[in-house]
Amino acid sequence: LQSLRGRIVVVVYGDRGAIDDSVAWGKKLHENLRDAGVYAADMPEHERAVRIIALAQMGRVPAAFRALVRSALRGQTPADFSLWLDWEDRFSSIYGPHTSVSTVVVADREGAVRLVTSGPPVGPAWDTVIGVLHALR
Repeated sequence: LQSLRGRIVVVVYGDRGAIDDSVAWGKKLHENLRDAGVYAADMPEHERAVRIIALAQMGRVPAAFRALVRSALRGQTPADFSLWLDWEDRFSSIYGPHTSVSTVVVADREGAVRLVTSGPPVGPAWDTVIGVLHALR
C-alpha cells in the first residue's frame, strides 16, 4: 500500500461468501465517484485520486497451488480491475474476519485508516463509507 500514498484507498475484502457484496461495493463506489466527478470513467485507474481495490482472502490456499490460482485469476480478471491476493489473510487479522460479509477499509492520502466497516453496500454502511470518501476528497 506504500505505493498508493497520495491517494485515497478503499479496500474491499471478504471470504467466498462475501463475493457478491464485494463486487456490489466496487461497482457502486465506482459509479458514485465517477458520477460525483471525482474521476472520469475513462481515466486510467493508476491516475485516479481514489483507488478501489478488491482483496481476495487466500490464506487457505496451500503454497504449492498459489501460482496456479494466481494464473487462473489473472485470466479471469478484467484489465481495469484491481484484484490483490492476500496469501496470509493479513487484512482479516488486522481488521477482522467478518466471515461471509464484505469488509471495507478506507485509508486517507497519508495511509492512515479512517474507516473500517462491514456488511452489504446499503443503508448505514454505505452512507458512512460515502460520507468519509467525500470528506477526504
